[in-house]
Amino acid sequence: DYLFVVFLRHLLCIACNSHLGTVLAARDELAKKNCSILVVAQATPEVLTKHLSWRKFPVPFACDPDRVAYRKFGLARTPVWTFFRPDVLLRYLF
Repeated sequence: DYLFVVFLRHLLCIACNSHLGTVLAARDELAKKNCSILVVAQATPEVLTKHLSWRKFPVPFACDPDRVAYRKFGLARTPVWTFFRPDVLLRYLF
């Protein structure tokens, strides 16, 4: 069995939600390979609970507001100016 972990930058991140949509579209194919999906969010339990009350997902979410799992996987914070690079802006638009 395998676990496919999706880390969200934040719950409303356009790029993260697009990626999550791609993963969820492949959910049946992943299940055939005994692969489960877990989404990790930087949100607090209260914020995540509220978010999931109006936005339903067919996979479990985990809270990591202190970013412990992010650091364990070597995922560093991205400086805010990274989002203003032309290549990043183009991916948001197209």
